[in-house]
Amino acid sequence: MSADQFHHQVEKSLKRSKVYDFNDYEQCVQVANSGKVNVVNMSKEHFFDWKDCTSKSKLQKSTPRAYLQDMVFICFTRGNFTLKYKTAFAGNPIELNCLLAKHSKTGILKPNCRTYNRGVAIDRKETDRKETLLLKLRPIIPENRIQFWENLPTYNCTDDLNRETDLADDMS
Repeated sequence: MSADQFHHQVEKSLKRSKVYDFNDYEQCVQVANSGKVNVVNMSKEHFFDWKDCTSKSKLQKSTPRAYLQDMVFICFTRGNFTLKYKTAFAGNPIELNCLLAKHSKTGILKPNCRTYNRGVAIDRKETDRKETLLLKLRPIIPENRIQFWENLPTYNCTDDLNRETDLADDMS
């Protein structure tokens, strides 16, 4: 695949330079493929909180039962709320309607943008443990480059569970 070739070029670029933070990584991706790459620094506004609009009963009743691991081909058609898939390249496509009835009629609403950065678990970044991210990185990263890792957003596991509960409440 053409993506494999590009990923190989990024790997070569990463080997040629020292990567201490995300800006270094962006630079390596930018210079890969002779600089013919447009790197977009994504922020939380680029991510959406999608709601699950699938009908569990429709999925259970589908014949044959639709499993992503068995699919070798999937086709979506603009304006159509069903999908067609194959479980073998030579087989005929199977049509699957797995949306809730409400969304099959009205469509899926555009979700809200994220309002928070997920970050890393706070106990992985900074605790009294010996093996935290900052303790491991300080000896190998120059002093002027550690700021990225110190400012890395964090989350508490309970905060994350509360967010998921809030999202589930929004769906109902």
